[in-house]
Amino acid sequence: MKNEQISPYYTAFYMQTDIIQKEIRRLARGVGTTTIPKRLLYKIPFFWDEKLNAEAEKIYLRMVELRKSGRIREAERVRKEFKSRIEALIARESARAGNAERESEGGDGGNSA
Repeated sequence: MKNEQISPYYTAFYMQTDIIQKEIRRLARGVGTTTIPKRLLYKIPFFWDEKLNAEAEKIYLRMVELRKSGRIREAERVRKEFKSRIEALIARESARAGNAERESEGGDGGNSA
């Protein structure tokens, strides 16, 4: 990613979400050493949220602090909560993108009378 505004911490959390992990597994090719061809990487949706992006590093550092102090369960809870917020964004934006795509194809988004 070349956009300097996108936090690598946000990207890491984003790529760990269940939704995106499912996409990665779907696009992976090969048996022993799996890869994703460049042409397919563009099929992985990426939705960015300024607020989540800004929080990502702070959340990551909090997790590290909790793990160092032996509070593994709390660190895992923090990670899961943040991942859930990103997954909600992905679901919301995917639905919005799907509705926009149907509308551009001349559909009425299922609102026919």
